This record gives sequence, structure tokens and C-alpha cells, in this order.
Amino acid sequence: MLKHQILCVLVGGDGDLMTLLSDTRHIFVRYLKKLIRNPILLTFSLIQPILFLVLFTQLFERFVSVPGFPAESYLLFAAPGILLQNAFGSALQSGNSIVADLDTGFLQKMLVTPVSRYAILLGRLLSDAFRVVVQSIIILVLAFVMGASPVTGIVGVLLMLFTIAFFGLAWSGISLAIGLKTKSSETVFAIGSFLTFPLIFMSTSLTPL
Repeated sequence: MLKHQILCVLVGGDGDLMTLLSDTRHIFVRYLKKLIRNPILLTFSLIQPILFLVLFTQLFERFVSVPGFPAESYLLFAAPGILLQNAFGSALQSGNSIVADLDTGFLQKMLVTPVSRYAILLGRLLSDAFRVVVQSIIILVLAFVMGASPVTGIVGVLLMLFTIAFFGLAWSGISLAIGLKTKSSETVFAIGSFLTFPLIFMSTSLTPL
């Protein structure tokens, strides 16, 4: 009985898992089409991590001369951190999108349809995770061209993309919660910027401990 109740809650209250999956797929495709029609979002989100990858890895290359530096080159050390930085910053933009849906009335229209309430958020989250993975592949290709390659091969690359996708899901959820709570894209942007840079520079993503 308890398992049945949990399943009903997870799939929207009616136990129809196929309906949840179908609704999620349609909403995912909707946001994917929106991204394709507005590629500036995908491109603009990549500017900062690409600058870090192309510019800062060259500027700080002499870090490898520090005794005990944990990598053969600064590019090898910083590339994983830049990947997570991109996932972090890109996922935090999700709140702006949900605020836009609120302002245009799209979300209100969705709520009066029989679509699963969970699918509305799941479709959004999955589209954000997909966008983060696409951006990460672009960064990985650029890092490979510059001379960095994972020692674990294709398995390591797939594991990185899998980890980044779930990392993006988590931060996208936080951003969506902020957007739904504040209903202000300016607030989402301000909180996202406040969280992004202190956490990046206080972490070991760009410099060793």
C-alpha cells in the first residue's frame, strides 16, 4: 500500500506513469525548440567558460612550476573545474526562463490543462540538463584541441557528462525555485551571480588547495 501511494505521488497522483513521461517529453521538446530558435542563450552562456579555457589556462600555465602542483599542465588541472563552472552558471539561468513563462502567462495556461504538474518542472529540468551537456561537449572538444584529454578515455568522458548532467539538474532546480518564489529575473540573476563567483574562487576548481 505504501509503495503504491509513493508511486502515485511521484507520477502526479493518478498512477499513470506513461502520462507523466509523455507530458515530460512534450514539454522537454517545447523548451528544446525554444533553445534552437534562440541560440544566443546557448552561445552567450559559453563565452565565460571559453574565455577561462582559452585565456586563463595560458596566463596561469606557470603554476605548474610550483612544487607539488598536481597536474602536468594548468590546462589539465583547470579543464574539469571549467566544465563544472559552465554547468553551475548555465543551470542558474533556468529561473529567468520560468519568470518569462510567468510574465507571458504561459505557465498559468499550462496549469489549467490536464498536464501533469510534475511534468512541467521535469521537462524544464531535463531541457536544462541537456543544454548543459551540449555546452560541456563543446568545451571538451575545445580542450582536446588545445591538448587536454581524459586519461580514462571515452568511459571517463561519458562519466563526466553524466555527472555534469545531474549537477546541472540540481542547480537548475535551485534556480527554478528562486524564480518561482521571487518572480523576478533580476533577482534570479543577482542571486546566481552572488553564488557563482564566490563558490568558484573559494573552491579548488581553478587553483589547488
